[in-house]
Amino acid sequence: MAVTSIWAVHRSIKDALDYAANPEKTENPNEEDLRRLMDYAENPDKTEQRYLISGVNCLPELAYERMMETKRRYGKYGGIVAYHGYMSFKPGEVTPEQCHALGVELAKRLWGDKYEVLVASHRDHEHLHNHFILNSVSFKDGEKFHCPPYYHDMVMAPASDKLSLEYSLSIIQNPQRKRAPYVAYMAEKKGKPSHRTLLKMDIDDAIADCMLPTHLQFALARRGYTYLRGKEYKHPCVIAKGWKRPVRIDSLGERYTAEAIEKRILSKRGLRDLYRPQYPPLYEIWKRRKGYDQHNTVELIFMIVLELFGIDTSCKPMNVENYQEPLSPAMRQEQIYLERYMETVNLINRNNLGTTEEVQEFINDKEAEMAMLLSARNKVDNRRRRATTEAEKDKCSIKRKAISKELKALRHDINLAKGIFPMIENLKEKLRIEMEQEQEMFPRETGAKPQPKIKRNEDRNR
Repeated sequence: MAVTSIWAVHRSIKDALDYAANPEKTENPNEEDLRRLMDYAENPDKTEQRYLISGVNCLPELAYERMMETKRRYGKYGGIVAYHGYMSFKPGEVTPEQCHALGVELAKRLWGDKYEVLVASHRDHEHLHNHFILNSVSFKDGEKFHCPPYYHDMVMAPASDKLSLEYSLSIIQNPQRKRAPYVAYMAEKKGKPSHRTLLKMDIDDAIADCMLPTHLQFALARRGYTYLRGKEYKHPCVIAKGWKRPVRIDSLGERYTAEAIEKRILSKRGLRDLYRPQYPPLYEIWKRRKGYDQHNTVELIFMIVLELFGIDTSCKPMNVENYQEPLSPAMRQEQIYLERYMETVNLINRNNLGTTEEVQEFINDKEAEMAMLLSARNKVDNRRRRATTEAEKDKCSIKRKAISKELKALRHDINLAKGIFPMIENLKEKLRIEMEQEQEMFPRETGAKPQPKIKRNEDRNR
């Protein structure tokens, strides 16, 4: 039974953006990531002292050098360094030699015509498994490997299943192959809720409001969710404003199947008061808008969003009693990006960026400053190449490091400033959704127009 997966390997988002903006490709910090990845795959404690390591289109002992040479030949250093694949077998079903041979065969079938691949078989767990380190650049034509979201489910997993069946090995029947998006995964890793985790929390909270399983739909509606398929369907699903697609409730885990939810509701020993938000938080902020009159659009939007999450303009938690979080799931999910928003507000405050024009002017000034620093660094490089003594070379190296440090800070600020424009549009949409949610839940407090009453047939006939 072979289980497979594949994912991209690159630096952090911040460092990747900084590197992508670097026109000089001779310095390649990504080399360190590829080296560390290969060191892990070739760990002698996991691979029977490097016995179970092979290379496809490269010698295993020279795989790193060969892959980097391919990148240099075509001038493609940036972005994704490599792809890290995985193939695991059911305990006791294959020997270490068979596991490795199947890994090499799968690598040849999938990537052997264009790409260099290192295959390392590990036996440090009960289940034998292979690691694939796939160069992101083709040695044949320099083409970057394209790994769309469906690649694993549509290409890699079927190829692995076919290979397993050829050798009379078992495969997973009806595999659950849907994985969390990368942003959701990183949010979970940092302890912040993704939209799926947020939904699970809201369901857990809503169950406490329910006396009967049929009440769950209304309890979730009070929390901003709409059922697209109700309990009459085999797989009920919900959606919230701002979501691109609905979520099947039973896909959240074993505790969220229809049977499990029904059992949880009926087994409750006590009930609490129904979920009733105290007030519409965004509308309350708008009522205090007089204090924001001195601020312009860019600054104002970020200030409102931070206040919704209980953060003041100095990016510190506000000391507010009975704080109430936003009502709409779409706005609550923006907590994933809270650190980015706080960093952006810090940039705005430091540089007095109030309008979009000022933001663009800031970007232009910083790019001009960066061009001057790049020119200065090139001159230092030329002096270092012509240096005749080690002392002179060391002096140039120190100066170069100082300039590179300044360049890194500049690139960070430029990328952060450029991100303001798409963030503003996204936040405007999320604020609109939040206001609509508050108007539905607090029509009187927000002054929303009442919904027209639907006349019954007998009223129409009168």
